[in-house]
Amino acid sequence: MDIFTCNQNRRTIRKFQQTPIDERLLTRLLEAARLCPSAGNFQPLRYRIVSGHQACEELFPHLKWAAYLPDGAPKSDEKPVAYIIIAQDLSIRSADASLDAGAAAMTINLCAEENGIASCWIGSVDRSAVKKMYQLSDDLKILLILALGYPAQTSVTVPVVDGNIRYYADDACNLYVPKRTLEEILF
Repeated sequence: MDIFTCNQNRRTIRKFQQTPIDERLLTRLLEAARLCPSAGNFQPLRYRIVSGHQACEELFPHLKWAAYLPDGAPKSDEKPVAYIIIAQDLSIRSADASLDAGAAAMTINLCAEENGIASCWIGSVDRSAVKKMYQLSDDLKILLILALGYPAQTSVTVPVVDGNIRYYADDACNLYVPKRTLEEILF
């Protein structure tokens, strides 16, 4: 699959099959992230793979899901089967690393999509609880968490209507994500 098609197909998914992801594939996703651009080439990002039923269950309550959807959080048989925590090592670089994190997260998402794995980018995280749970040093700042799994729902793009960018689901839990047209984003 070419990169354009992969990006076109990649949509945020919040309901997952309960099939585990091979640890070698999860490691490969981090290998791809490791090769991403980094501001000043400081490479301050650090990663943690969370997989296995028990580990995923322990992390799940510290995440907030789908603000626009009334029942946006996955049910017990729809939860992610793995997560990747992306953190910044402040001892390497204290300046904002959000550009690095964005490049790494999107690279992980695209590589996951290429392998049939869906993802959900989660920024609404109880960071202090997660830091405590993993006994992370003060030098590590959690930036975001990626939820991963094989998709158990579909998600498609639709045009923005009357400026409304809120994503929504139908009765079958299929997601619809409004996107602006090319003409709207050019200036």
